[in-house]
Amino acid sequence: MRAILIGFGRAGRRHGTALDKPGIEWAIVETNDSLFLPPTCKFAFPDIEDAIRFTNGLDFAIIATPPSLHLAQIKTCLDAGLPVL
Repeated sequence: MRAILIGFGRAGRRHGTALDKPGIEWAIVETNDSLFLPPTCKFAFPDIEDAIRFTNGLDFAIIATPPSLHLAQIKTCLDAGLPVL
């Protein structure tokens, strides 16, 4: 399975740890330039649209950003036909 994790703050890191356990291939969407990528994360993208274009065949997205951003991010994913958790 392939996933994108949108947001890599405290909540995003917890979700990333959970994604490692079943062996899911995943990338993150995060604008933080000083971001440290965990070894199991393949890519980091600055925005959702870039991640969706670059990583064809995604199975789902996880939203792990502040709640005020959720609606727009969910809409972007659903408009691209990407299920959201």
